[in-house]
Amino acid sequence: MKKITIKELLYKSEEVRKFCEENNLTEQEMILNMAPLFTYKEGLEECKNCNGKVCNASVKEMYPTVTLDLNRHVEVKYNECPKVKAFHPGNFEVISYTDNDIDIQVTSARKELLKVLNEFYDNYFSSNKQFVKGIYLYGECGVGKSLIVYQFAKNLVSKGAKVIFAYYPDLVRELQNSFGTVKLEKLIIKLKTVDILILDDIAREANTAYIRDQILGPILQYRCDNNLPMFVTSNRNFDLLEKHLSETNNLIDTVKGKALIARFKYLMKEYELKDRDFRSEKF
Repeated sequence: MKKITIKELLYKSEEVRKFCEENNLTEQEMILNMAPLFTYKEGLEECKNCNGKVCNASVKEMYPTVTLDLNRHVEVKYNECPKVKAFHPGNFEVISYTDNDIDIQVTSARKELLKVLNEFYDNYFSSNKQFVKGIYLYGECGVGKSLIVYQFAKNLVSKGAKVIFAYYPDLVRELQNSFGTVKLEKLIIKLKTVDILILDDIAREANTAYIRDQILGPILQYRCDNNLPMFVTSNRNFDLLEKHLSETNNLIDTVKGKALIARFKYLMKEYELKDRDFRSEKF
C-alpha cells in the first residue's frame, strides 16, 4: 500500500494547496508548518457547509485564514464569518471601546482560551437552562485579553444574547459623572439585568468606597441572585483583585474585599492567559 505523504494530505484541500503553491512552500516547510496548516484545513472543512445560521466551527462564528511571516512560519488567524447574518447590533452596547477590526492571531495559548470560551457558548445556548459561569480572564498587558473577549461578545450577540461590553475605568468615570441623576439609575439597572455583562480591565481604576459599595457590590449581588453570567478582564488574579477592592483612600476593609471576591468567584471561573505581548510588537 502506497504511503500518503503530508503534502498529499494537505493538498486534499484546494485552499491549502493554493496557499502553499502561491508561497512556494517546499515539502520540508510543509512538514515544519504541519500543525497550523492542518488547523487551517480542518477549520475550512468545518465551515464548508455553513449556511450562516448554525455554526459548527470549533472557533465559533469565525473563519480561518493563514499568513506566512518573514521567517516562513505559517500563522492561522480568524476573522468574523462573512456568512453570519443573525448579528443584532441593537443587542450590543459598548462603553468606551474602539472596534479596530483586528484579526485574531491564534497562538497555542489563545487556542486553549478559545476552547474554554466555546464551551461557555455551547452550554449557555444549550437547551439545558442551568447557570453557566463566565470567565475572569487575567494576564499581562498586551496578550490580547480585551480583543478576544470583545470578539467573543459579538459572537454571543449574533446568537441573540444581549451584551454590554464596558471598559471599566471609563465606566467608573461615567458612573461618577452621573451621580444623583436619572441616567445613573438607568445605567445601573442595565448593568444589573443585561444577559451577559463584560467588564474590561478592572483594577486599573482608582478604587473608591462609593463605587465599590454602592455600585459594583449591588450589581454583583443582583447578578448572583439571578444567575446572570459575567466576563471580566484584568492584569490581576483574584488574590490581587481582592487586595485592590479592599483598599480605598488609605483605608483597608478586608471584609468587603472578601465579600466581593466571593461574588466574582460565584459568577466566573478564573483563567490566566499566558502569551507574548502583541501590543509591543507593533512598535
